[in-house]
Amino acid sequence: MDPGSKFGSTGSKGGPTRRPPRDEGGLSPWVGFDPPSRGTSGSLPDPWTAKYHGLLNHGERGTVGRGPCRDRSGRAWTEGSPSMEVDRPCRVASLRDTPTRHTGTMAQAKGRMRLDNKRKVLPGDGTERRRGMGGAKATRFQRNGGILYLKEVFDRDCFERTILPETDRIARSKLRPERSSKAKGRVGCYIPSTSPLHRLLHGHNLTERLQDILGEPDLQPSDYPSEYRLYTIGSAMEWHRDECMYTEPQIECVYTISNTSDSRTEWIDTEGNLHSQWTEPNSLLLIKAEGAEHRVGMVRRGERSILKFVYCTSLERTPAYDENLLQAYI
Repeated sequence: MDPGSKFGSTGSKGGPTRRPPRDEGGLSPWVGFDPPSRGTSGSLPDPWTAKYHGLLNHGERGTVGRGPCRDRSGRAWTEGSPSMEVDRPCRVASLRDTPTRHTGTMAQAKGRMRLDNKRKVLPGDGTERRRGMGGAKATRFQRNGGILYLKEVFDRDCFERTILPETDRIARSKLRPERSSKAKGRVGCYIPSTSPLHRLLHGHNLTERLQDILGEPDLQPSDYPSEYRLYTIGSAMEWHRDECMYTEPQIECVYTISNTSDSRTEWIDTEGNLHSQWTEPNSLLLIKAEGAEHRVGMVRRGERSILKFVYCTSLERTPAYDENLLQAYI
């Protein structure tokens, strides 16, 4: 770094390359809640989805839109104003999985991605090289038949200050029983697009981490509504495979908020082995549609609350999309 430059290294012509300051978590504070491109869909497919997503394409601060990052007063940030204070999103933690402890961290700044777990620096935005980069986790995902369990998804500050208060507010609303014949005794509701939870689950940071873990550069947040679900005593979900709601199998993401229950999630891998997992708070279970058969055991004591959201590689829908919407809640 050039000692005479406050924000970056010296450029090719000798002048300083001005870069925004980096926060202690290694992610630029200018990174907003902006997900990657949604392919060639162009617009939301129907009025219901458009209403659900609200300000999706308006680019305002705090939405999932593709507008500029803005400071607290609403002014758009430009690279010439590094001292401007902005709202920072929650950071995604290292996403450890079992049984292997993942010690790598990722840092991103101005189109350069660096992986600190002994990987070389990648030029450009890295998307052209992300496919196949998942390593051990991607391999375990495939061997499990499309299931992967990850720990410590978000940092502690984000979990305690954003996720817990917001889900507690949602839990006090009117939860409704599900129509699904596979889920017994479970209640839940859709999460509004204006909720901080929606912006967090569809954010740029989590999107990039999941792309890297699964080695899938085309992975993106879907347009299917996110849900809050609650398992109480007597609740369960029988053996099943998730239906494909898109022409390419989606990834169903099950994030555990709290779990005082004795219920365990079970699945059968490609070799016919049975796996059983008690999901701890701040953990994420990735399940590929039409993949491994799985179930949620009956709750005999305690409760388990989760967030369910969907990532996909194609936004072209199948008939199962609408069928799942109609069967969701009474």
